[in-house]
Formats: sequence, structure tokens, C-alpha cells
Amino acid sequence: MLIHPDNKFIGLPEPEQSCLLYLRQFISEFKPGISEHWHFNTPFYYYKERWMCYISYEKRHRTIYLAFVHGYKLKHKKLLSEGRKKMKVFYLDAAKDVDVQSLKQIFTEVTKYIDGLPKKKKDPESKLTRTPLK
Repeated sequence: MLIHPDNKFIGLPEPEQSCLLYLRQFISEFKPGISEHWHFNTPFYYYKERWMCYISYEKRHRTIYLAFVHGYKLKHKKLLSEGRKKMKVFYLDAAKDVDVQSLKQIFTEVTKYIDGLPKKKKDPESKLTRTPLK
């Protein structure tokens, strides 16, 4: 059974619900070319078909953070690696106002980085093929 993405956040307590809904809207509207895909019951965001970030919510601790795939290339002071090699995270306190200025700076930096990457080559032969069982 598929769950509509909005329903994932609607059942959460406030202020987490409002914070998560705002984040989804902010990211989706930040720049053309950003798309949302759901994997593992989590919203993942792609920019120009490249994985950019995902939103994580830990119910036990009521913690919200954005994890950036190319975080190791980003230099924002509020991004934390916490021992990760490539990812960096940006924590949000749902009880406080979202730091929109920092979000804009981080998303500007990550989209510039992705814009500078070489274009993906589409290789039609790279698709997995199944061999029939005998």
C-alpha cells in the first residue's frame, strides 16, 4: 500500500509537522530541476537527476535534519559531518523558526556544485538484464 507523501507528515505532532511540510515546499520550489522521490519511506531530493539531499525525522528524539550527499564539498558552518566521510547534515529545531538564510546559502552552494559536475552519460547497455532460468 502506497502512502501519499503529505500523509507521512500530517500525522506527526506539531511543531515537527509544520517544519517538515515547510522544508518539502522550500526544497521543491528552490530552483527548477529539483525533484522529490520517495525511497525507504523518506523524501529524497534530486537536482538535474543527481541525488542532492534527503529529509530525516527521528521520532524517538523528535529530531529533524537534512543530509546532503555532496556535503564533503560544502563549506557552510552549520553543516556537520559527525564522522561521515561524504554526507553532512543540517539540524533543524522545529520549535524555533527555520534558518531560511542558511538554507538558501547551502542550497545555492550544493546546486552550484552539481551544476559543475560533468553531465551524466546515458548508456543504454548499462541496464541489468536477466538471464532466463533453465
